[in-house]
Amino acid sequence: MAPFRYRLHTLLNYRQARLAQWQQAYAQASQHLLQCQQQVAQLQQEQQQCEQALNNLTGKSGLPLAATLFIRELLQRLGDSEQALQQAQREQQHCHEACTAAQIALKQLEKHRERQRLLHRYEQQRHEYQQMDEAEARRQGSLA
Repeated sequence: MAPFRYRLHTLLNYRQARLAQWQQAYAQASQHLLQCQQQVAQLQQEQQQCEQALNNLTGKSGLPLAATLFIRELLQRLGDSEQALQQAQREQQHCHEACTAAQIALKQLEKHRERQRLLHRYEQQRHEYQQMDEAEARRQGSLA
């Protein structure tokens, strides 16, 4: 009885490796997204603190202008960080979709492998039964 050998085994290995790559890329994209979210939150907090400090400096000359320029720079950095956050969200979404597609393709191939294994087993049993029938027929022929 010949052992089952799946002909598409190299494709199966490739799809498993590709899925692992996409899962790793998704994990990295999620980590990057988390870092961007933390950076945006930190800049928003700094902006609020500076605006509160600016409200307290209204009577002092020269300082409000410097604080206003600093807040303007913070707002620019915040805008850049929010754009980076949106890009990180798109990248994470792309990785998630690719990972899902890779999982589906891998499951399809695994189902195909299982069907092929069952078919091989069926063919092997059919061959064994056929040999048993032939042996029985020879034995019956030699007895007669």
